[in-house]
Amino acid sequence: MAATCFSTSDERIRLGMPADFLERDFASAFGDIRSRFPKARLSVRTDLSARLAEDIDHGRLDLAFYKRAPSNAADAAIAFEPMAWFGKVATSHQSNDPVPLVAFADGCAYRDEALRSLHLMGREWTTACEARSLSALVGAVKAGLGYAALPIRLGERKSLRHAGDLLDLPQLNAVELALGVAEGCNLPFARAIGGIITERCALA
Repeated sequence: MAATCFSTSDERIRLGMPADFLERDFASAFGDIRSRFPKARLSVRTDLSARLAEDIDHGRLDLAFYKRAPSNAADAAIAFEPMAWFGKVATSHQSNDPVPLVAFADGCAYRDEALRSLHLMGREWTTACEARSLSALVGAVKAGLGYAALPIRLGERKSLRHAGDLLDLPQLNAVELALGVAEGCNLPFARAIGGIITERCALA
């Protein structure tokens, strides 16, 4: 089923994004969208990246930002976010102990990259906390429950401690930020809105 959205209509535009995007400057982004497209009605939903990509493919969203491993997929890659490990280093933690992981649920690109790198290095891991929100994940890391793989800018903005070098944790690849537009959606209009959000929120 194809989604439809046009700049001359006043119908709802369904926009999806990961929850941490709302940590950015969305007030100015939405203000710019309203001034340029006064008839546009945005309906915003946050979710895990895998679900957002699936909803774009099935026409349940018109426009979505989501994260994934770097790829050659057709949807536009607009930025790459370098990743790092964050967390308090426990004095009792040994280098060969299973890594206590703080992460979102399956379908999160950050979690996928953490597990990929741990598997490649041959490091065992255990789930210390599976968070449902960014605030819960940050709280778990600050409480010392375990270690999280996060974009460097996000971890530093939340005043989290870098942990990778101290624990001999594996290097992390960057995560790709993609902009997906549903088939049948008015591409110039949708990409114009995507461009506003990208610029205002300093995603690229």
